[in-house]
Amino acid sequence: MSFVYFEAKTSQGQRTVPSRRFATCPVPYYADYSAGVRDEDMVIYNVKMRNCSDGTLVDKTQDYTGALVYTHPREVAAGLHRLARASVVYALDVSLNPNVFLPGQPTHINAAIADDFITIADQTLSIAIDPTAWRVTAWSIDYGDGRQDTKPGGAEALSVEHRYLQAAQVKPRVTAHVAGIAQVADFNEATGDIFLLDEPFMVDVSNDASGVTVVAPVVAHQPPATHAAVSPRLEPGVPAVDARGADRIEVPRGTPVYLYVRPAVDTEGQMTLNGRPAGAGHTVVRSWKLTSGSPDGPPGQVSAVGAEAPAGTPIVQQWDHPDRIGTGGAEPYLVRVEYVVRTTYPDGQSRDFSFAGPIAVVVGFAASSG
Repeated sequence: MSFVYFEAKTSQGQRTVPSRRFATCPVPYYADYSAGVRDEDMVIYNVKMRNCSDGTLVDKTQDYTGALVYTHPREVAAGLHRLARASVVYALDVSLNPNVFLPGQPTHINAAIADDFITIADQTLSIAIDPTAWRVTAWSIDYGDGRQDTKPGGAEALSVEHRYLQAAQVKPRVTAHVAGIAQVADFNEATGDIFLLDEPFMVDVSNDASGVTVVAPVVAHQPPATHAAVSPRLEPGVPAVDARGADRIEVPRGTPVYLYVRPAVDTEGQMTLNGRPAGAGHTVVRSWKLTSGSPDGPPGQVSAVGAEAPAGTPIVQQWDHPDRIGTGGAEPYLVRVEYVVRTTYPDGQSRDFSFAGPIAVVVGFAASSG
């Protein structure tokens, strides 16, 4: 295979087909060129080797077609940095993991020379690369946020950690500085034998990845507004799920009463995103503690001050006396409780809150007994 470029411009800027056939034919073979694909100031030529005596194709070389790179005899243009650096080879895979992240969250920039680097480089650089004589000499990273870095070469892959501090679209770019050996086929005009020309070259292989730094929303969980309330029962048993509590109840005189703590929710707990409402929570009672109650009732059978229990366990109270009489008339007794509620918010988060409050108790009794 002969893959060589030829300069093909005269001093007047005209493109010409080069010829190495001598008028006196001093050598047995010569190169016959026909213009092919044009690439900026270069022309890719189809090359055929012919017998100098009669112009017939030389069978042992067949039809060598491609791009032979010369600026003058025996100088391989693949070794010229100007040519190599003008090309971008996309055999470098670059990724960002994760590619959506919070400010300050670590992310990894990964780069690796693809397995088909030789094939793609041959096509893109128009040079034939010795597959065993190339290496990455160094890596350059432009993180896309104003910061750059360099890493030593030696390996065909790179992984670096980086933290983007500002919310923005980012496009980190990685460049692999590659050095290698270009090999170009030529033939000996005297013998027609094919041989390789070796020339060192350097090329920068670049690619980039995309990502975005997002600002985490400020999530807040507001507590509910509640007040103490109970559901009274004359027999033990958990009230129905939909039973609502009341902060003022009437109970019979001299009868044990089972008070199930059911705090009334005045305003449900709210979740906010960046200070704006984002949905209401759902609040249920978790536990209670009796801080003030009736002094009546059989000891050991009624709940004593200081008693506490989880939700679903009733406070047991009993009143053996009628309503108290104050300066303004009958006054209710007060049962004071502390209780804990749990609010579950739309994002699945739960919060526990403590409250305290009284329940007013009116004692009913018959006008006559016996």
